[in-house]
Amino acid sequence: MEQDHQQDFAEQLQVLTKRVLSRATTVPYLATTTLPPMRYSCQITREPIVNCVYEPSMAFILQGGKNSIVGNREFTYGAGATFAVSVHIPSTYRFIDISPEKPFVGLHFVLDRDILSRLLEQIGADYFIAQSRQQQEASVIVDVDDPAASLMGEVSEFRLEQGSQAEAKAEQDCYGVSLDRMTPAIVDVLLQLTQLEAEGSERDKKVLGQLLISQLYYHMLMSKHGVHFFNYYYQKATHKGIIRSVEFIQKHFREDFDIDKVASEVAYMQPSSFFKHFKSSTGFTPLQFKKRLRLLAAKKLMEVEHFTVSRSAYEVGYESVAQFSRDFKQLFHVSPSSFVA
Repeated sequence: MEQDHQQDFAEQLQVLTKRVLSRATTVPYLATTTLPPMRYSCQITREPIVNCVYEPSMAFILQGGKNSIVGNREFTYGAGATFAVSVHIPSTYRFIDISPEKPFVGLHFVLDRDILSRLLEQIGADYFIAQSRQQQEASVIVDVDDPAASLMGEVSEFRLEQGSQAEAKAEQDCYGVSLDRMTPAIVDVLLQLTQLEAEGSERDKKVLGQLLISQLYYHMLMSKHGVHFFNYYYQKATHKGIIRSVEFIQKHFREDFDIDKVASEVAYMQPSSFFKHFKSSTGFTPLQFKKRLRLLAAKKLMEVEHFTVSRSAYEVGYESVAQFSRDFKQLFHVSPSSFVA
């Protein structure tokens, strides 16, 4: 029975992979679909490490694998994995176990807080509190000997640069990302969504799309991701304060502002507590987070808008071009002038 289940699961992932590739007109490819909350993702080459900011989202890996580093934590996950992000988080990532013949393929959904909050309210706090107790008694390290892991290529795995397994559990419990495997219910909804996207009428997509996406959120909440979402969007005021402060910094990263005021007036927290929870949620201090946003924005200005180095530096809030160049090279390992024609 277990072997049959594994075979069925692998076949379903293959069906999903073929559907995504059939809709992808170019590779590499990342774009919205005719169901706007859903994006298709494909990648054929192992590019160098990419610096980015993960947005609150849910990702479902169908083929290939990915390695993400957030702060001092490393996540490696492959086909069959679900990866959820609750707050904007600076990260570096690279694709693994891929080739032109076997590209990375995934489904991506930007998080809808309204759907999430409504379902959390309907399910109720008691369920998630009980689930949290159960998870605290279990290991957070994925069992690589689990038969299901063989389906995942580079299996879903959580790593910490240093510290014990108990410390890793404590870190992950309060962190802004969570990792799990697809359940049969999740795969079933993804099959329905991809079929609707490819074959459904506009009316079908408008009516059934929202119902299926709500189902997807529900089944994610029934997985190990549920407690994670509950902590960030329902129960813990500290996490809600961090989300507000992250959004504030994203909006105002070009400006100079007092971090202590962000703590007290945006997050409603004491500065010492704010700094601790901000770093445990994002892997960065508030100032490091702000600097990362500035550097990523400047890189985009030079690559896309063809701004000069000095104009890009001033545009994102730097007062010193020399300091900007040093920070840029430290992050991207190349001089900013290399991006200017």
